[in-house]
Amino acid sequence: MDSEIDAIRQELELLRARYVVYGKAARIMCGFAIVLIPVAAITAAVLSAELPTWRHVAAELDKAAAGADVVDAAVALRIVLMLEHVECHERWYCRHFSVAGLSLATATMSTF
Repeated sequence: MDSEIDAIRQELELLRARYVVYGKAARIMCGFAIVLIPVAAITAAVLSAELPTWRHVAAELDKAAAGADVVDAAVALRIVLMLEHVECHERWYCRHFSVAGLSLATATMSTF
C-alpha cells in the first residue's frame, strides 16, 4: 500500500514539474505571438498598400464614400480579390451588400 502511495506521489511530482515547463513554454509562445502577429499585420498592410491594384480599390472606396457609384467600388474590389485568388461567396455578398434593391453581386457578375 505504501509503495502505491509513493508511486502516486512520484507521478504527481513529475506532473507538477511538467506543468511548470508547459507553463513556461506557453508564456514564451504567447510572447512570441504577441510580437509576431502585429509585425505580420503591419507588414501585410504596408505591402498591400503599395500595390497599385489596392491603391485603385482604395481610391474607388473613397469615391463611393463621397457619393459616387458604389458598384464601381464593388467591381474594383472583386477584380482585385480574384487577382489575389480570394474566394468570393455569392450568397454572403448578395445578402449583405445591396443598394436600393440592386444586389451588387448581381451587378458585378453582369459586368464580367
